[in-house]
Amino acid sequence: MFCLDMRSMFDMSEGGGLPVAGGTNRGLGRELTSLEHSVLGVLLKLQPCRAHAVVLELAASQTMAYRSKAGSIYPLMNRLAEAGLLAYEGRKYRLSETGLDALREWVRAPIPTTDICTSLDLIRSRAYFLDILSKADVFAFIDSAETQLVALLKSLEARVHEHVDSGDRFGQLAFDGALRETQARIDWIRAVREELSRDYPTPKFK
Repeated sequence: MFCLDMRSMFDMSEGGGLPVAGGTNRGLGRELTSLEHSVLGVLLKLQPCRAHAVVLELAASQTMAYRSKAGSIYPLMNRLAEAGLLAYEGRKYRLSETGLDALREWVRAPIPTTDICTSLDLIRSRAYFLDILSKADVFAFIDSAETQLVALLKSLEARVHEHVDSGDRFGQLAFDGALRETQARIDWIRAVREELSRDYPTPKFK
């Protein structure tokens, strides 16, 4: 299951997305997007395979930005094949040498500074506006967030073990990053509860 974070939801537009800093220009007349690069990476893990296998991998992702764009993968892969990044034979795709070079160039350091940022966290985004809720609703929000994050943590732990069992060391390390990030989010929401339990602010909006 695919689980990498994106620097921006805008990289995931239906038409291929915005150009990515440090990306590669390989036959498309523009830089490849993060989604296109990621599809190359997923295909590398699964090849040879049909486009549907890549769609299923993204649809099952723990990262909503990938999951929400799973349906756009068919035309995206067609574009990559037409640009020479993918080879298509017997109704199955595999990376061409050009596609592998493009993926390698994207993964290789240095990482563009635009990609070094905090992950999109819609729990944290909601927390920024919690002062519009009643105290009871705020603590209900915190309880709900913790419960769902703990469930996510357990599913990520299972995915790490699957990669360990399959011998996919780098897949294991990628999921371990997601697991650690989720544990940090749990620690944060618990710290929020503790602080608000000790000293609840005067609401600005009633």
